[in-house]
Amino acid sequence: MSLADELHRLIPAPCNDRPFVCDGLPGSCDVVLGENPATPMNGDWWRFWDGENGFNLGEFEHAYEEERRARGQRPISQARLRLMRLRSNGLKCLETNAYRNEQLGGAGIGAPNAALLAALIRHIPNLKAVIVHGNVAREYWRELELPLPAGVQSYYLRAFRMESYEKIDEVSRKILGADQVKNPKAPAVKREAEEVGGEGAMTRMLGSGLYLAMMVAAAAAETPLTIDQLLAQGWEIAGYASGYDNRTSLILFRHPGINALVQCGILYDLTRVPRTVVNCYEPR
Repeated sequence: MSLADELHRLIPAPCNDRPFVCDGLPGSCDVVLGENPATPMNGDWWRFWDGENGFNLGEFEHAYEEERRARGQRPISQARLRLMRLRSNGLKCLETNAYRNEQLGGAGIGAPNAALLAALIRHIPNLKAVIVHGNVAREYWRELELPLPAGVQSYYLRAFRMESYEKIDEVSRKILGADQVKNPKAPAVKREAEEVGGEGAMTRMLGSGLYLAMMVAAAAAETPLTIDQLLAQGWEIAGYASGYDNRTSLILFRHPGINALVQCGILYDLTRVPRTVVNCYEPR
């Protein structure tokens, strides 16, 4: 059975979930497996698919940014910045998830992607690697035990929104070889699509010199990671310290099986709205 036939068999029409995202036809891609898409697109996935040309990444990214702006969010999430970094490094990413429902924190409650994931892997003849990010995706991938072609490795990373660009570049080099990484030290930045030519501009800019200044600000301004999210993801409190004035505190988090820490600084300030300001980050 061809991939097109399998897609029509496995993905309902209309489909208001997000089974996968890639640039063109999936056959030449590497697989990136996450937990579940966080941004609802409120539309049929099939509108981005063309049987001859595959998935229209430019149209998807334009609709994705517009949807996030309509919700009062920055146009690009932290996780998508890392996906852009992989693509700018030269990887042909097929993004899919353990669960295809579009809902922040919705992993485990939507439609599982096991059958589709198996079909995609069968139809990627030059598969180089599978990048698995996030604890839910890690456990899901290990439980599936899907056979991979000889020489194809699985790389396990933290949830992308928490992963460093250095780690993204390191994995890119391991998959492609250091001499093939297009731009290993380039910042993962982009202009908003309409500022550099409208729909599809994100795709055209990747790997070029046009996006050297804007997304640093976007990354910093993205909705911050919260303590509630850390606890929901299984992080545990490893240490706590309070400032002398009782207005500032630091909480250190650890996660079993992850060789990294996250620190959250909390400031209580009567002159601000909201009065409690939380900043979570990986200490260096």
